[in-house]
Amino acid sequence: MILRGWRYFLKVAETGNLTRAAAQLHMTQPALSRHLKQLEEEMGVELLMRHGRGVRLTEAGALFVEQARDILARADTLADILHAREVRPSGQLAIGMPLSWSSLITTPLIVAYRKKYPSVTLRLLEGTTDSLRQGLKRREIQAAVVTMVERDPEVELRHLVSDGAYFIGPPDSTVVKDGQLDLKALIGQPLVLLSHTTNVRRELERVLAQARLSTDMVLEVNTLSLLNFVEQGVGCSVLPACAVAGFNRGRHLKVSLIDGFRSDWALASLRGHPGTAALKAFEDMMNDIIADLIERGDWPSARIAGGA
Repeated sequence: MILRGWRYFLKVAETGNLTRAAAQLHMTQPALSRHLKQLEEEMGVELLMRHGRGVRLTEAGALFVEQARDILARADTLADILHAREVRPSGQLAIGMPLSWSSLITTPLIVAYRKKYPSVTLRLLEGTTDSLRQGLKRREIQAAVVTMVERDPEVELRHLVSDGAYFIGPPDSTVVKDGQLDLKALIGQPLVLLSHTTNVRRELERVLAQARLSTDMVLEVNTLSLLNFVEQGVGCSVLPACAVAGFNRGRHLKVSLIDGFRSDWALASLRGHPGTAALKAFEDMMNDIIADLIERGDWPSARIAGGA
């Protein structure tokens, strides 16, 4: 099969040495050299240049590596795509999930999915909307839960849920009270915030700028460990309500919903790429878990499209 020769070439490009590549591929060096020669003849260009310490890519070889990786990534999921929605989920599923969903949704979802579909090998990538979109476009993942902050012609979005944001304070906070707060409550408060690459941070800065309000950020953190600092009195924070609902169990934080501050979450996938049976099952199970959390009152700020 022609793609086998491509995989051999990528291994050589990765190692930069025919002997090491042959050993890792469990084949002889002469056999590997024949495959490479055949590939260069098929392409009609020289892809590798030999030197005393190994091989290096020509300009054409570097371009071939870039394109071959993309094509092989598609080929790896082809068998599952052909059986999509028609067979029991199997194979591999690479999925991206937001950091703020980790405790409330991602953990129970993965556990339940593994129990129901043990033949599916899962790969989970957690990150911000920006990083997950990039992973999707690099085809490192097949789908990702992202905020609907911008439209992209390459990406198809299927709305999942709308959520609010909480202003969070330490146990002795006198600013954070029950009910909803206006953003003016943030004025003069030391803030511990997530990185500016998160949607909630960007939306917060946009709304504050629009209202001509300023705040005092004292610490920037790229994980939800920031709740530890809030609990210890370093400052207050603003997070998606789903993050607080999942991580506030067993803590003694004070939280108030911010009036008029909402985010829409969607499942993103590349246009023109049929979803696999494994992905369809994952999406269905995720929707069921979201609906159940809302119905039980465990995610009180969340709203499903068309819901109350």
